[in-house]
Amino acid sequence: VGIDMPGDPGPLPRTMQAYRMEGTPTLLVFDRQGQLQLNQLGQVDDMALGALLGELLAQ
Repeated sequence: VGIDMPGDPGPLPRTMQAYRMEGTPTLLVFDRQGQLQLNQLGQVDDMALGALLGELLAQ
């Protein structure tokens, strides 16, 4: 989240609260229906991410 409004209550941005993000960097991946499929804190394995994206694109 580059720019976001402070959350209610507390200092965490609203987007971080809404998706229960624990810190940064966090990668969020959504499917075509807008459903969250991945909420990954920290480094993401590029091969695993590619496989997930391939599966989602094939749906």
